[in-house]
Amino acid sequence: DLLERALRQVEAVVRATLATHREREAHRPITRDDLDDLKALVAPEAGRRDVALVWRIDIDAPFRTDAVALRQIVLNLLLNAVAATRPTGAVGLEVLREGHTLHVRVDDQAGGMPDSEKRRLASGIAGELGSGLGLEITGRLAARLGGTVRIEQRADGTRIALSLPEKGEAAS
Repeated sequence: DLLERALRQVEAVVRATLATHREREAHRPITRDDLDDLKALVAPEAGRRDVALVWRIDIDAPFRTDAVALRQIVLNLLLNAVAATRPTGAVGLEVLREGHTLHVRVDDQAGGMPDSEKRRLASGIAGELGSGLGLEITGRLAARLGGTVRIEQRADGTRIALSLPEKGEAAS
C-alpha cells in the first residue's frame, strides 16, 4: 500500500511538472542506471496487477539526449503497458544502442492498442481526461527529441518502438 501511494504521488507530481514543462536544452545524457531505475517505479503497479516485467538494457556508455525527457517517455509507455496487460501477462522493455541511434521498445500483452490511442501517441494531441497516462506528452517529447515512434501490432499485444538520434558533439 505504501509503494502504491508513493507511485500515485510520483505520478501526480510528474503530471503537474509536465503541465508546466518548458522546452529546454538537454542537461545530461541518459545512462543504463537511469533506465534500470524505472523498474523500481513500475514494479509496484506491475506486482499489484500480476504482470511480469522483462528488462533488457544494452547501453554501455552514456547516450547524449535529454535524460529527463527520455525517462518520462519510457515511464509513460511502461505504465500504460502495465495498465493494459492482462493479469499473468508480461510487459517488456528493450533498449539497444546502434551507433548514434537509441532504440527503445516497449511490448505489452494487451491484445492491441485502440486507434484513438495510436493517434494520440503519434500526434501528441490530448484525448479524454484519464484515457491513458501521458500518451500526448510522450508523443510531444519524442518529437522534441527528434525521435520517431512506430506502433506495431503483435500476435498478443502491441510494441511501441522509439528510435532516437544522439545529440551533441559526439554524434556529429
